[in-house]
Amino acid sequence: MSESITTYLESVYGFQWEGKIALAAKTASGMATEFAESVEEVQAFAEKHGYRDIYLTTTTFDPHRDGSYSRKGESARAIYAIGVDVDFLHPEAHAETQLPSEKEAKRWIWFFKIRPSAVIRTGHGYQIWYFLKAPMDLRENEVRKKAERLIKAIQNDFRKAGEANG
Repeated sequence: MSESITTYLESVYGFQWEGKIALAAKTASGMATEFAESVEEVQAFAEKHGYRDIYLTTTTFDPHRDGSYSRKGESARAIYAIGVDVDFLHPEAHAETQLPSEKEAKRWIWFFKIRPSAVIRTGHGYQIWYFLKAPMDLRENEVRKKAERLIKAIQNDFRKAGEANG
C-alpha cells in the first residue's frame, strides 16, 4: 500500500467516507473510470494505471436505482473538498491562447484570498483543493444549494483574479 495515497485520501476524506469516489486515469485509448469505496480499491486502480494521470473527485456518490454509478449530480452523496482547475498556457497542448502563463497561474493561486489546502500539478495546470472541516451531505437539498453557492463563489473569485491579472 502506498503511504502517500493513504495519507492523501485521509487528508481529503478522513479515515472513512460514505459512498464511492469516482476515479479516472488517462490511457492510450481514452479515460478509464471506476468507483472506489476503500483505500485498497484506490490503490489497486493507481497500480493498474501506473500511478500516472490519476484523477479523483472531491465528491462521493451513491448508486442509481439499478445499482450502477455515475458522476451525475443527482447521485452525489457528500462533498469533502472544493476543487478548482487552473490551467496555464502550454503551447504543445492548448490551442487556447487566453490562458495565463505558468508563472501567472502560480501567482493567482498563492495570492488568492483563501489559502489552498493542497495544490496538485497536473499536465497542463494545477488543481487547487480546499479541504472542508466536515463533509457536506448533498442528499439534503439546502446543503446541496449551499455547496453549489460556495463552489461558484470560489470559481468566480478565481475568474476575477485572472481577469484582473491579464
